[in-house]
Amino acid sequence: MRRQATSPLEIEQIQRISAMLGVTIVAGTMVTVATADGLKRSGKVVSHQAGSRLTKHGKVTAHYGSIELSTDTRTVEINYLDIVWIAHTGRTGL
Repeated sequence: MRRQATSPLEIEQIQRISAMLGVTIVAGTMVTVATADGLKRSGKVVSHQAGSRLTKHGKVTAHYGSIELSTDTRTVEINYLDIVWIAHTGRTGL
């Protein structure tokens, strides 16, 4: 199961990354992503998604988000909560 936001600051992080990706980065875009563990991963965006889980009565219970990158060696999924920064490095054909 995906890691989910558990605090207001984590929810803000998911919303910030989601808003930035939704406007400027689409599948096929080359990016470099730096994560909180100090690693940088470069690759082509396969997909990115964010959302919220709701109860039957419409109350939000959790927020989540992740980006999937195709690197030179494999495909990796990075949780929005782990992202420090993202740099757009170009666009390739799909």
